[in-house]
Amino acid sequence: EPLLDDIVNKEYLRKELDLILSDLSIREHDLLCMYYGIGMPAVNKKIIANMYGVGDERIRQIKEGALTKLRKKYGEKLKQII
Repeated sequence: EPLLDDIVNKEYLRKELDLILSDLSIREHDLLCMYYGIGMPAVNKKIIANMYGVGDERIRQIKEGALTKLRKKYGEKLKQII
């Protein structure tokens, strides 16, 4: 049975991550959630590319852009919570 501390910590991390990801565009948010399996099973980059009707290189570019945006705004906060 999970300890209460673990449950509380996971809930805190989930809320913080939701808040951080809410700063992204819907496309960036959904792409990162699918790619990294946040709140869902992870999805292959080629499948994501097919869903958006672009190449997998474009998916990589969008992912990297979103991560750069998050690092600039939340870099220190991300280091603290991870």
